[in-house]
Amino acid sequence: MDAKAGAESLLEGRRLDGADLWEVLTEKPWIAVIAAAGFGLLLGISVSCIRKCRRRGSRAGPPGDDRPWESVRLWHRCCLAGTQCKAAGLNAFFYQLLMTRTCVVTAIAIAILAVSVSTFATGIMLRIRLDDMQANMMGDPEKKYVDECMRDFEGLSTEDKSYQDEYKLCMEKLVGTEPFRWLPLIRLTVDERVCEPASLCDGAPGECFDTSDRLSADFRPGTVSSCYDLIGRSKAERDHKLRAEQQAEVETRCTGSSAWADYSKKAFIKYCMWKHVNVGLCMNSMRTNCPEDDSCCPVAENARGGGADRVVRPSQYSCQKSPTDGLYCQQVDYRVPGPGNASDRALCTDVTCDAFAWCRDVSDIPGICAGEACQAYQRSLDLSIVIILLMAFASLLDITYIVLLIRFPTPKLKGFSNAVGGCLKLLAYGFFVAGGIDDFVLTAVAHSCFNAEGNARVVHAKDFAATFHLLVLITMAGSLVVAPVSVHWGSQLVGLPYTRGRYAHQSGRQA
Repeated sequence: MDAKAGAESLLEGRRLDGADLWEVLTEKPWIAVIAAAGFGLLLGISVSCIRKCRRRGSRAGPPGDDRPWESVRLWHRCCLAGTQCKAAGLNAFFYQLLMTRTCVVTAIAIAILAVSVSTFATGIMLRIRLDDMQANMMGDPEKKYVDECMRDFEGLSTEDKSYQDEYKLCMEKLVGTEPFRWLPLIRLTVDERVCEPASLCDGAPGECFDTSDRLSADFRPGTVSSCYDLIGRSKAERDHKLRAEQQAEVETRCTGSSAWADYSKKAFIKYCMWKHVNVGLCMNSMRTNCPEDDSCCPVAENARGGGADRVVRPSQYSCQKSPTDGLYCQQVDYRVPGPGNASDRALCTDVTCDAFAWCRDVSDIPGICAGEACQAYQRSLDLSIVIILLMAFASLLDITYIVLLIRFPTPKLKGFSNAVGGCLKLLAYGFFVAGGIDDFVLTAVAHSCFNAEGNARVVHAKDFAATFHLLVLITMAGSLVVAPVSVHWGSQLVGLPYTRGRYAHQSGRQA
């Protein structure tokens, strides 16, 4: 099954379930912490109000207690409906109508808050799924993971049994880690945006940076670019004496142990210098053709040593060249659709496969994001942050409204909090629709720019986008509907008319 067929099968039957939610919570535990904190806060408020309600219901006030009923909170009113009705001397129908209206508005307010928090959480999940579309796009993730895993054993020989055993354990962890199985069909070469001077000079001294673009007339190379040029000259030099002098300078300035001591990314710089000396960097600014070896694309990591149970994992990418974008890596199964064995069919190009140009545009190989697909993706990433912030403030206003509803009879302030919260939700909805986030996600699902497991994350993004679209409409409508109700009814939602205490009322009637 090729990638597109896998995506179509996902579209037909894939839905979010409990396993997906558990997977998300294990990957992003801070989401569970925030949800648990919010639930604990609401539960604590509810328990506190219930306990106070019970205490007031079982406690008789002292004679002469003339405190107004306005000081009693809203939830206490619901618990003491019969007592308050008798004390106030109100018509039973009117009082029942008042309490029904109070409880309905309170229930709606709590429901709006619940939907707002759900919308906020859905926006976060949508952002995470959008970020997943950049998984395994740059560098060599498997090699980086194994290097980190083997850091305590890097001094041993590769033939040492303890080294091989630890390497085998690292490989088992690598194979069991799901993000390493999300493979884009088109990705950057391993050194692109990793060994570029601008990337290596982040947080470095000022002399590290180039003065301008290399093609500019006033270009002066920084320390990293100077080393790249020096290494290139030493490898191309034919005079043995000059070559020896240049290699000695390379060792002093570029590959020596203390050459980059003051640079924050010295480990990356040393790796890039070492690779440039030995096999050459694979960047479009350094190379115009794919090499004969596999130095341009990620090579699958495999356990060292022999054994009958050893499974060799094949590499997943092949170096390709585009006349417009330069060198890139293409997934080996991304081939022209047709019958027969996939390995017998040619790799996709922008002529033979309809989705090829769109997927290559999303990968943004030149790094200038000039294509429509790349711009839509970056715009979706930026707007998702704005939407999350808007929903966070809107949820805070919903909490404020409930506090005002329970404690303070301020109709204008309550209406204002609802109206502003509704406007923030309207803005979030506008950014979501006008920004084209839902359109981009649907287009990404249709073009299937990942393998089957990677496309599953894109389908998740589609599900979260559809859920967000529905929830934000519900919570926005709720806030805008409750706002005029709060202004019209005002303090009647908080307290009943002023009455005397139970004992004072009875003593006055007896007199």
